[in-house]
Amino acid sequence: MRLDKIIIWLLVGLSCILTLSSPSHSQFLNDPNLQVSEVVAGLHQPTAMAFIGSGDILVLQKADGRVRRVINGVLQTGQVLDVAVDNASERGLLGIALHPRFSTNPFTSLYITGTASCLT
Repeated sequence: MRLDKIIIWLLVGLSCILTLSSPSHSQFLNDPNLQVSEVVAGLHQPTAMAFIGSGDILVLQKADGRVRRVINGVLQTGQVLDVAVDNASERGLLGIALHPRFSTNPFTSLYITGTASCLT
């Protein structure tokens, strides 16, 4: 399976988990073989994630432009990166892609809508 398809499925899964685990939504599943469980608490508007190692996840927060790190289900204090974003409506820190050989070439691309000061 191609990396872009894996990322899309991970984002769909994250979206479903966040929607189903929200207290304002009914929590139900039609398939008895599936279960919903919270992986980590304390994130603010998570939009995307990237697995950088076993139990090691980078999570983007849309509105505040922070990249957070989760290690073995524990949200780490502070942030890995904090970028100024334009967070009106559908804008913000929206996507992440790791270099195909991230373990030896740790480059990461972020999809953001920036503020004027961020883009200069």
